Amino acid sequence: MRHGRITKQGNSLLRWGLTEAAQAAIKKSLYLRGYYERIKRRAGANSATVATARRILEIIYSIWNNKRQYYEVGRNKSLAVAL
Repeated sequence: MRHGRITKQGNSLLRWGLTEAAQAAIKKSLYLRGYYERIKRRAGANSATVATARRILEIIYSIWNNKRQYYEVGRNKSLAVAL
């Protein structure tokens, strides 16, 4: 797995769509909200949104590549797993 930023080499509409999805996911998913809040404290809201968008892309890739389902597990659904 590659670590780092979302680069500007890819499709700009896809990057835009991922950041829009991240903003919606932050409101619905406890796992992604916690991830966003941790990054936000350290790097600011905009960077946290982009980092959350990248995390969503990693989850999508894992689901697609491994042909698994996505679950948020745990009592408070604070852990996400692609099973």
